[in-house]
Amino acid sequence: MRKFLQILGVLFIVLFVSGIALAGVAFYRLHKAEVQGKAYLDAAFPAIAANWDQQQLLSRAGPDLMPGITPDEEANLFFQLSLLGPMQQYEGSTADHVESGASVKTGARTYVYCTTKARFRSGTVVFHIMLLRSGGVWTIDGFHVNPA
Repeated sequence: MRKFLQILGVLFIVLFVSGIALAGVAFYRLHKAEVQGKAYLDAAFPAIAANWDQQQLLSRAGPDLMPGITPDEEANLFFQLSLLGPMQQYEGSTADHVESGASVKTGARTYVYCTTKARFRSGTVVFHIMLLRSGGVWTIDGFHVNPA
């Protein structure tokens, strides 16, 4: 009986240490994705918002950014954004939340939800942006505008 309990104890310790190691790897990967996503956004957002360049956003658009939007609706969106005027100051982004997962259909995907703030001629605006990394490529998959 004593031998059985010793083996069970060693097995429990191995499983416990393995669980901690897996949690550490997962934390490291999510933190790395957060840093990479934030860097991607800090480079992409000023290019898009400097003069509200439609092509700058569309070239970075993920599959779910503008599904079902007609070209007229797209043009109207950028017209509305252009009313903010040119960007005067970019205050950087913060990563609010990171999710990662995989499926047979979509493969591995990582989402980074960010908040960024910028000042335009017409005032300060807060943006909530969802980034997607799929196949090692970052894209913008959600873009929401809120007046500050």
